[in-house]
Amino acid sequence: LILVAGSGELPLMRKQTADFAAHRAAQGLPLHYEEIPGANHFTILETMAEPSGRIAQLITALVKGVAL
Repeated sequence: LILVAGSGELPLMRKQTADFAAHRAAQGLPLHYEEIPGANHFTILETMAEPSGRIAQLITALVKGVAL
């Protein structure tokens, strides 16, 4: 599971994502969590649409089975 949040999001939105990541980690479930610098819930989509965007890179790594 890949969880991302934009650093430009409201603190509560970032906290909810981080809390979910921590919960999964505590259960020993695999995950990767990171914040995308300066992104919010609108601009973060650009990092998925652009091949060089961070989310696109994460998805590519996941599909290829590359460890994050």
